[in-house]
Amino acid sequence: MTRHWTGYDRMAAHLEPAARRLADIAQPAVGVVVDVGSGSGNGLRASRAVGSAIVGLELSAQQLAVAATLGVPQVRGDAACLPFRSTSVAAVTSNFGVIFSPTVDACFAEIARVLRTDGRLVFTAWCDGGWPQAGLSCFAGHLHVHAPNFPVSLGAIDHTEAVLDAAGLVLDAAEEDLLTWECPDLDAAVETITTAAGGLRALRRRLELAGSWNAAASDFRLLLAERARSTAAGIAIDDAYVLYQAVPR
Repeated sequence: MTRHWTGYDRMAAHLEPAARRLADIAQPAVGVVVDVGSGSGNGLRASRAVGSAIVGLELSAQQLAVAATLGVPQVRGDAACLPFRSTSVAAVTSNFGVIFSPTVDACFAEIARVLRTDGRLVFTAWCDGGWPQAGLSCFAGHLHVHAPNFPVSLGAIDHTEAVLDAAGLVLDAAEEDLLTWECPDLDAAVETITTAAGGLRALRRRLELAGSWNAAASDFRLLLAERARSTAAGIAIDDAYVLYQAVPR
């Protein structure tokens, strides 16, 4: 029987390996570590596991409530106006969080402000050319609406270096890596991804209401088939991302 994943829990599990990498890099910091866009708590759990004094910053009250069960300090706030004193934070992590802000430049400037002179920013960003934007365009086409933009601009290292520099941060390292959806077959991949990824999940609901879901799902299945690779347990579909490290100038 195919297991049907719903809600953000499946996406959180998909992103967890990257959250652990960020926590491992930020862990040597002595002092407070702030996880920007802490969501349901992946980064909070990972940082707590390595012994960091972690604080979560999240704009969504719903996500804050989900992560409240962890017993980790959290603050509701906007990354473009961080509620922390200047030069008071040892490290900032953001696992596919700050990249979704409509004011990325302001967010990085705020991060530069709150970081100590010996502080470090560690964050992840999606690369361009993956299946998410293609999937959004596929679904939007069936609805005859404009496709929402998937945030991939910070996946370009040269561009990100320039953005960081303008904010008062120096790019220290950039490393490409993969996160992977592992599913028994393409039908399971369609079900898993479209019930886990927020943008696709929202468009799927609209397609179902419009009676267009089956046609859209068929096209999305073909899209995934072009990107899937075979594994011993079924198929794998990769998401490419970049892990960045930056320091105050």
